[in-house]
Amino acid sequence: MKEVAAKYINHFIHCRTQWIDTWDCTCDDDCPICHWEIEPFASEEIDDKGNVVETIWHVDPKTWVPEGGWPESVRDSAVWHRDRHWALIPGDEAAP
Repeated sequence: MKEVAAKYINHFIHCRTQWIDTWDCTCDDDCPICHWEIEPFASEEIDDKGNVVETIWHVDPKTWVPEGGWPESVRDSAVWHRDRHWALIPGDEAAP
């Protein structure tokens, strides 16, 4: 039986922009705005059917603030909602 390599959905925020990239590892990606190499703030391991197996946090989601600040899209991020890990967003009294 052939073993399928693990795949990861890597989540990034930089230059007030949020994006994802899918790879066979938890690798860095270039910011689409400034082209700096950026480490993902979280990676989701997915199985061969596309189901999320585990979320790997590369930062502390309760205290981390991305360089350049939070983009508006972070409030809608499925990763944050599913795991109920929210960092305090500047200007908010408490995260949802």
